[in-house]
Amino acid sequence: MTFPARGTFTQDELNVANGSPVSLQDAQEITLHDEPHEDQWCFIPCEYHQDKINCEANNCYWYNDGCYTEPPTCTELTSQNECIIYGCFWYNGTCHAEQPSCETLADQVDCQAYGCYWYNGSCHSEVPTCGILNNESDCDLYQCFWYRGVCNSVDQPELCYWIDSKGGPVALVITDIFIIIDSFLFMIPPDGWGFVPTILEVFGVIDYYLGFNGDPGTGCNYGVR
Repeated sequence: MTFPARGTFTQDELNVANGSPVSLQDAQEITLHDEPHEDQWCFIPCEYHQDKINCEANNCYWYNDGCYTEPPTCTELTSQNECIIYGCFWYNGTCHAEQPSCETLADQVDCQAYGCYWYNGSCHSEVPTCGILNNESDCDLYQCFWYRGVCNSVDQPELCYWIDSKGGPVALVITDIFIIIDSFLFMIPPDGWGFVPTILEVFGVIDYYLGFNGDPGTGCNYGVR
């Protein structure tokens, strides 16, 4: 180099000024006798920079709390933020080069972040039908109806929930029958409930008590016993 200026330069700047590639060894040999009164040049490798600002200002790459000459591969990155910055995909706690399929995601947050559907403890690419959901929270989440331990696409009458609270139709006792009859006669819902049974529902409940199928009257779906 002819009359080089004193200062710090990037590799590209040195190459242009020299007219040909400059090696790190060249730079180190010239700067070993650092004398302030002499014109000198200095090439600082990326790995010497200790902070992100100076690293990137010198056309280097900052990641994993260090400065590097080459950009990282996705699998080298250890933080979610840097993984995203370098155009990679973060899931299952590590950085990847390829976008995941829904079924490979092991975490609910990742699953939903990639537009997938989390239910039954795993991630899926398709929206579930009510019948395949095996727990009440997922059933409610996907706007289905949970009763008698099963997720359903159609809700049941409130009377059926009342019967469920008694232990089902086989568990009804005579006092339960009187409660339903009184509710119908006086047009007052059973204590803690919001429904008043119709005459048809009353007869359906009586049929359950007598051991018959009361479903046609109640609108429930207990089946013939």
